[in-house]
This record gives sequence, structure tokens and C-alpha cells, in this order.
Amino acid sequence: MDKQINSRQCNTANNSNTKYISINTDCESLPFTFNYAEIIKDSILIACTKGETEIVIDNITYHMNSESVLLVFPYQQLTVTYKSNDFRCMFLLYSNYFHETIMADLPYFFLIYYQQNLIYKLNKSLIGQLKLYFSILETKIKNNNLYTNQIITHMLHIIYYDLFNFSHPQNSIEYKNNKIAYDFFNLLKKHLHESKSVSFYAEKLCITPKHLNRVVKDNMRNKSAKEWIDFILVIEIKKSLRDKKIRIKEIAESFGFSSQFLFFQYFKKNTSLSPNEYRKSIE
Repeated sequence: MDKQINSRQCNTANNSNTKYISINTDCESLPFTFNYAEIIKDSILIACTKGETEIVIDNITYHMNSESVLLVFPYQQLTVTYKSNDFRCMFLLYSNYFHETIMADLPYFFLIYYQQNLIYKLNKSLIGQLKLYFSILETKIKNNNLYTNQIITHMLHIIYYDLFNFSHPQNSIEYKNNKIAYDFFNLLKKHLHESKSVSFYAEKLCITPKHLNRVVKDNMRNKSAKEWIDFILVIEIKKSLRDKKIRIKEIAESFGFSSQFLFFQYFKKNTSLSPNEYRKSIE
């Protein structure tokens, strides 16, 4: 008999502060329930240390066993469909603020890679390093000094870079197969302040906008080229808004918006916040 799976949205942290992070070695504290399809609002890094589990993320099934790591990003739908009795893990949960900060500072092709590769089979050495990183993060969070947020961000960067360095050689063939998508992201990095049009990037790649959208959507977890342009643009705008020395008018002009009204309209459409509201939310 098929298992019945219920659905709900999961508020993964009780802390109302946008800058929160938690570390846990108790699997029972994972912020989702067996056989429930839940939309996770935060980012989670789960490292399996014993046993096994099966997790479905956006309709793709991932099997975790000892020494494997799974990434869960904000607003993905997740269902735990199997968990062995001896399943043990440690996990890191952090707010969308840290997720956006990390992604804004990583090269664009990392966004491609992490969207396509949510699970990693590590070795004992790297799992040991991960435990060390968790321990350092836990200490820094408890100390909570003036630069705690910066330290947390840098530690998370190290974890992401380590995952990439460990697994990238095994998957380099993917970049050859997805050359158009990869070239598109390189162009996006170079010309984002110049154009937000799919046609602009398609012309640079000597293909039609329809073909570009299809290739990107097929290789990038069902997101079209236009959706990726908006996604990256919002990340870059948020990055600029964090620097309060830059006036909003200057930010709008730097990203090619002909008026502040159009800039406000675009940002609110994609984030549900005005630029001023976003600035206040990260104070």
C-alpha cells in the first residue's frame, strides 16, 4: 500500500530575527515530520553519520547513508519517506539572510552547481573536518561578539567551497554537457548591470531566446533564463542595499532602471518588500 503523504508549510525557526543559525546533533530536532510534504523556509545542511534515510526534494529522491551530506535551500518542498532506526545525523540550520549573503559572494557557476547537486558522498576525513567546522561555529555563536555574523558567513563559505572542491572533479563532465547554461551565467555576471533581457543574452550566445530558455530550464532545476536573471539580479540588488552608504537612487541607476518607481516596483514584485523595508529588515 502506498504511504499517504500530507502537506504543510514549515516554519523552521522560532527566532523572529532574520540572522539566526543553529547547530544540532539530535536527529529528532530536524525541522520536518516523517511523511509530510513541507516547504522549508530556511537552509539546512544535513550530514548523515550513521544509518540511512530517503528524502524527496522537489520531486527528486535522495538516498542518504553514512558520510553523505544533503543541502536543502529556502522554499524547497521536502518529504522524508524513509528513515532507518539507527539513523544519526548532525545538521546546520541557518536563515535566509545567511543563505543570501553566502550566495551573493559565491561565483555564479556555484549557483548552477549547487542547484544541480544537493547530495554529496564524502569520506571520513571530510566528515571529520565538517564536525570541526560545526564545533567552531557553535563556539562562535555562543561567544556572540561584534563580528559574529561575519565569522558565521565566512565559515559557511568554507563549508561550501570544501563541498565543491571535493565533488567537482567527479562531475566536471556536467559542465561540458551544460555549456550553454554555463556560458549564460558567465555572460550574466559580466552584463547584469547592462541588460535584464533574455534576448540580449541569447544574441550573445548566437541562439534564439526560446532555445536559451529551454536549455537553461532543462539543466537548471526547471528555472527559465528569465527566472535566473531575476533571481541573480535580486541577489545583487540586496547585496547593494546592505551597504547603507549607497543611496537607493544610485542603486536603481546602477542596475539600469530608468526610474526609482520602476526599481521599487520590480524589487517589491520579486521580494514582497520595498527596498527601504528590506534595509530595515536586516538591521
